[in-house]
Amino acid sequence: MRVINVALNSIDEDKEQPRYNFNEESLNELAESIKEVGLLNPIKVRLIDNGRYKIIFGNRRFKACQLLNLEQIPAIISDSESELDIYLEQLTENIQREGFTPIEEAEAFNRLLNDLKFRISKKLLSSRLGKSERYISQKLDLLVFGKEVQQLIHNGKDILPNKLSEEQVLPLKNVALEYRDKLASKIAAEQAPVKDVKRISELFLAKDISSESKEILLHRPVHQLINDWSEYEKDKKERSAKPELKAIDTCANNGDFLNNGFINSGYGQLAIVKKLHAVLNSVPSQHEISEDVLSSIEEIKIANKEEFLTTVDALIDCLMGHVQEWKKAKAKASVTKLGVVKKIK
Repeated sequence: MRVINVALNSIDEDKEQPRYNFNEESLNELAESIKEVGLLNPIKVRLIDNGRYKIIFGNRRFKACQLLNLEQIPAIISDSESELDIYLEQLTENIQREGFTPIEEAEAFNRLLNDLKFRISKKLLSSRLGKSERYISQKLDLLVFGKEVQQLIHNGKDILPNKLSEEQVLPLKNVALEYRDKLASKIAAEQAPVKDVKRISELFLAKDISSESKEILLHRPVHQLINDWSEYEKDKKERSAKPELKAIDTCANNGDFLNNGFINSGYGQLAIVKKLHAVLNSVPSQHEISEDVLSSIEEIKIANKEEFLTTVDALIDCLMGHVQEWKKAKAKASVTKLGVVKKIK
């Protein structure tokens, strides 16, 4: 390993190296430290064309020495010619540094896996870095978010104002694109804990909540979304606890019913019976709207009031439509004696 003093004006920064965020305040602090006690660790460079050098690692030390207008800097001269080995060395060095951001790390992983210059496997990357494949995948998941959200993601697990930890943001990774970034920004602004983010993500991943409802939910503060999640979970439990209902002909032989649960005569394949069961299983059990939920009406803005009333009217019309249709079905079926009973298991 050769260490020599290299003229600063003969060194070029590597614009493609993994780290690109350099805090100006910390650079000034480093420059003051070098001024007081000197540079404790040399940078590492490689020789390129025309006798010039390119930095492998040590960009902050190089920049700090430039701030001090130094003429030379001690540098380790690398003999490596492999672009992959050099990039992995840069990445390994930076992962150990406190200022290396999760997004810089994720972008470096993504480049090694997908850039035609490298195109290595996740398994090889894992073995070279000493990181699990799961660790690499979680970092890559951060890249599904937009640039504005990515800039909010910081190192560590602390919940900070207008910032996002990885644990905070990752539960939203599978939420649809039209909601994902807006929810992430809301969570950063309101400093929502991880457990609340997980609950909010459940609402927006739920297939039985319409896109129209999700658009309304998107504009609510975190505490209201948690109330909505509680109501949703309560409703889901009530639906799952609702007994399965089957229609039978009460004039049929009771022995056949008891033996089979219900008459096995093609009844269940009738179009009207299929429709009845489909509607019955999709409509949640009726329950009162809690006072907590009702009180949130007061927080609806004037601009949204008409939309809310229109949506309620649409719900009422939909439910009344079901009522009218099934009243007709009931009237037609009343010529024979039909009963609705719980299916015997």
